[in-house]
Amino acid sequence: MSWKKIALLLGVLGIAGAAVAAGAHHGRAGFMKDRIDARVQSALDAIQATPQQRQVALQAENEIMNAIQAKAQAHRGAHQALLQAFTADEFDAQALQTFADARAQDVKDLASVIIPSLQKVHDALTPEQRTKLVELVQQHHHGPQGGFGGE
Repeated sequence: MSWKKIALLLGVLGIAGAAVAAGAHHGRAGFMKDRIDARVQSALDAIQATPQQRQVALQAENEIMNAIQAKAQAHRGAHQALLQAFTADEFDAQALQTFADARAQDVKDLASVIIPSLQKVHDALTPEQRTKLVELVQQHHHGPQGGFGGE
């Protein structure tokens, strides 16, 4: 599966999960989870998912959201520590590098949950449903797609 396909599937399951991390950080995890659940349910309705497909997708959503929430909880206060390291009289490059390395590891750790979860959803859906899901994600993201240069 290409990274572009993974990114598109993340639109329904994972992108919303990032909002949960932000919501958890600000004490609104329950509200964000409800919004994410509603979006996932709406997407599943739109692709006419079977009960078995819904079970796979909802399990994947829970796995992804739990992993994101765990990372968010594990790093409470990390942002403040970063700001303190920057405002200190002596610049501590090593502290900032350690912070950056930890965030890079977080991405790898989350990918180890997100990718297999997305594969389960991919494998449970028909090609037509995957195409419809991608169309829904593309409609949701109106601006330029991709990274540098819009690719």
